[in-house]
Amino acid sequence: MNQVKWAAKAFAIAALFALLVGAYAQGGGGGGRGFGGQRGGMFGFGGNNLGLGLLMRADVQRDLALTADQKAQLQAISQAAQDQRRAMFEEMRNSGGGGNFEEMRATMEKMNAETDKKALAVLTDAQRKRAKEISVQLSGNRAILNPEIQKDLGMTQEQIDKAKKLQENFQAAMQALMQDMRDGALSREELQSKMEANNKVLDTELGKILTPAQADKLKAMGGAPFKADPPQPPPTA
Repeated sequence: MNQVKWAAKAFAIAALFALLVGAYAQGGGGGGRGFGGQRGGMFGFGGNNLGLGLLMRADVQRDLALTADQKAQLQAISQAAQDQRRAMFEEMRNSGGGGNFEEMRATMEKMNAETDKKALAVLTDAQRKRAKEISVQLSGNRAILNPEIQKDLGMTQEQIDKAKKLQENFQAAMQALMQDMRDGALSREELQSKMEANNKVLDTELGKILTPAQADKLKAMGGAPFKADPPQPPPTA
C-alpha cells in the first residue's frame, strides 16, 4: 500500500474510533460537539450521550459539582477505556487496517455501554438527573434517537421508525464518505465539510418528526440552562 493510501486509511480508522468512543477525552469542554465539530459525533453518537464522554467534560463536572473523589473515579474509568481502545486500534493497525468494520463497531458500542454504566454509577441520583438534562440540551433533536427519550416523549411507533430510518440513512451516507476517504477520493477538508452538511440535514429532519407538544416537552426536559465552555480551537500541526 503506498504512502497516500495508507495515510487515508489510517485517518479513516482513526475517525471510526472517534465516532465509536463517544469523544471520551473531551474533558476540556468543546461546546458539546464530537469529532469534526458535529453535534453528537459523525454517526449520531458522541460526547453528548449520557455517559462517560459527557461526564469527562470540565463544564459538565462544574455544573454537577462533582467531588474530587468522583472526578478521580471517572478518570480511572476513562483511562481503562482508553487502554482498551488503544489495544484494539493497535491490533487493527498491525493487521494492515483490515477487518470487518461493522463487527468492530458492534464491539466498541458494547464496550462503550459498559463504560457508560460504570461512569453513571459514580453519580448521585440528583447528579444523574441533571446529567440527563444536560445531555438533552446538548444533543438537541438528536436526543430523540435515544429509546429512553422516545418513551418519555410518548413517541408513536411510526415516529420511532422514521427516526430510525433517518439515522440509518445518515450512517450509510457517512460510511460512504469514509470509503471515499479510504480510497483517496476525498481530502480531509472535503470530508469534514460533507460531514457537517449531513449532520445539519439529520438534525433538521429529526426535528420535523415531533409534534409541537413533543418539541416543547423535549425542550422542558433539558431543565435549567447549561452554560457550556466555548469550543476549543483545533490543535495546530
